[in-house]
Amino acid sequence: MNTLFDNTVQSIQLGIEDYEHNDPKRALSAVRNFYAGTLLLAKEVLVRAAPKAEKERPSAFANGRGGARPACCCGSHRADRDGR
Repeated sequence: MNTLFDNTVQSIQLGIEDYEHNDPKRALSAVRNFYAGTLLLAKEVLVRAAPKAEKERPSAFANGRGGARPACCCGSHRADRDGR
């Protein structure tokens, strides 16, 4: 199984290899791979900075149920009144 750091290095290497081919068809692939590698590198830095941090993914919504509320400012929706 590859580690996060291995995936980081591989993504950056693929991005550089795609870039070095000087092929317009591979330019987008180069950018994607390099960008993905950069994001993975940032994640690796965070993991190393806080190795004992909680590994569970936090809920995207404060209520913990993952339910999205309608995008409205009037406040008259049922979801806004009772939290559903």
